[in-house]
Amino acid sequence: WYLERDEVEGLVKYQTDILSCRYNGEQEEKTITLFVTEFNKEDEYDLLFVDGERLVEPPDNNEVLLNYNFAKNQGLEVGDKLWIVANDKEVEVTVSSLIVDSHFSTPFLSPNRCFVYSDFFKEYSIDNKMEMISIKYKDISVVDDVKLFDEFTIDYDEEIAPIFLDYASIKSTYS
Repeated sequence: WYLERDEVEGLVKYQTDILSCRYNGEQEEKTITLFVTEFNKEDEYDLLFVDGERLVEPPDNNEVLLNYNFAKNQGLEVGDKLWIVANDKEVEVTVSSLIVDSHFSTPFLSPNRCFVYSDFFKEYSIDNKMEMISIKYKDISVVDDVKLFDEFTIDYDEEIAPIFLDYASIKSTYS
């Protein structure tokens, strides 16, 4: 739908699912819900950073990338273990990097997003039923992204349940 529009430069799809994750907190075991998302190596639009300058490296098998603010709020650090729970399985992953994820840096968005390697769902036979898309506009200053989302929702409302982050919300996370 978006690719047929003149204002769109490109689109990136992510395989994702909302899954429970367990980890050992400071005093007790905790369970959180996350968008577990496969890292897309071909993504040229939705860039993730380790800091203000360095781009994130894709996670290796059994590694996970966590949003910096989310990890700090949960008391998680590089090297900590998490167990992703899906289909009566638990997959142990190690936090390999804390990242700046502009789409999920707002404290008001829940669940948060983490990144696993690109064939994670296939390797563990996890039947993920979700995709996340990231849209790059040619010139955001002339796009009414809220209006586009409203049109998209009318066309696809019965098929999907979209979550929408407008450009202003994403831009505010950079400050």
